[in-house]
Amino acid sequence: MSSANLPFVFVSHQPQNDLITLSGGEAKHLIKSLRAKPADNFIAFDGNGNGWVAEVINISKSTVTAKSLETIAQKRENVTELQIAVGMVKSTRMDWAIEKASE
Repeated sequence: MSSANLPFVFVSHQPQNDLITLSGGEAKHLIKSLRAKPADNFIAFDGNGNGWVAEVINISKSTVTAKSLETIAQKRENVTELQIAVGMVKSTRMDWAIEKASE
């Protein structure tokens, strides 16, 4: 299943029995802003590196129930690499650039 172009929605807890229940602001966002309907898919994530492709199965006025279809992310080590390139400048400005880059 491709998760390209699916909206992301934060969930405060992991799925229970493959069910995800959204309430409050996230449910409102999914219902009003994203105009989700039953059978629509989205990506639920918990902010700890875990994510699931989920399908909306029920929408009420203030809650959304979805079924977890697939786990797409798990906790993993941050492997972000950063490279900085600075053109040659006069000595005091180069010192400043190195100082700011290291901060």
